[in-house]
Amino acid sequence: QFAVKCYKESTYMGLLDEQKKRSGIGVITYTSGRFYEGHWKDDKREGQGFETFQTMNTYEGEYLKGKVHG
Repeated sequence: QFAVKCYKESTYMGLLDEQKKRSGIGVITYTSGRFYEGHWKDDKREGQGFETFQTMNTYEGEYLKGKVHG
């Protein structure tokens, strides 16, 4: 199911699983300017994604259990 989840310093828009965890494709934006778009599993970044950091540096590639992988 598609949902919008608001956190203290970020907003997530994307798919959730039956347990309301981020799962599938989604986008999260942070008040700092950081931005992530990509795949999620068990509420963590997992699979292909693209991230822009507040320094304007970017990363595009694989994530595993919420961390850059590869």
